[in-house]
Amino acid sequence: NDKKTFLKTIVDKIIVKSKDKLQHELSIKFKFPYVNDELIYNDINDKSKGYILKDFSFKLSVIFLRV
Repeated sequence: NDKKTFLKTIVDKIIVKSKDKLQHELSIKFKFPYVNDELIYNDINDKSKGYILKDFSFKLSVIFLRV
């Protein structure tokens, strides 16, 4: 139940498309920028000085093969 609640909080929608009989694409659209982010600290030696969030995305897509 906790995992289901967590996913409902962050995931907007999941789309699965068949490219052909063996290839499928899974796309997950998040409600928040949740993937491919990076923290850039203002001072790496003193992290209390803050940071900026860089290169975030709301979407993750993966193509996989059925074997």
